Amino acid sequence: MILAFVVFGAVFLAGLGLGTLIRKPLATAFVVVAAFVGLLVSQAGNGFAAFAAFGLIALTGVLLDSVRDTVGILLGRASEPRRPATSRAGTAQRRQELAAHRRELAERRAEPTRRAA
Repeated sequence: MILAFVVFGAVFLAGLGLGTLIRKPLATAFVVVAAFVGLLVSQAGNGFAAFAAFGLIALTGVLLDSVRDTVGILLGRASEPRRPATSRAGTAQRRQELAAHRRELAERRAEPTRRAA
């Protein structure tokens, strides 16, 4: 039983690690765990149950990640602009991009107060 927890924890952490490269850690971790569970269930000889387990777990992860993003937007914690993991900009360029993004967010927040005045 303890070994099962350790193995599933390791698979989940591997999925989180992979997900940080893609900028969607929760959804990626759930898809990796879903693939692992689907593989385990398919060893029992029931392909439909394996596909169903994969689908349910993966969709749960995508749903949770979507809810997390939506709540962040509603609470005003807009995420930084997403870039592909393959592009490696310099740190100075990245700082300029973040500063421009922050200015844009500040301008968006200030617009409703200007109209109301």
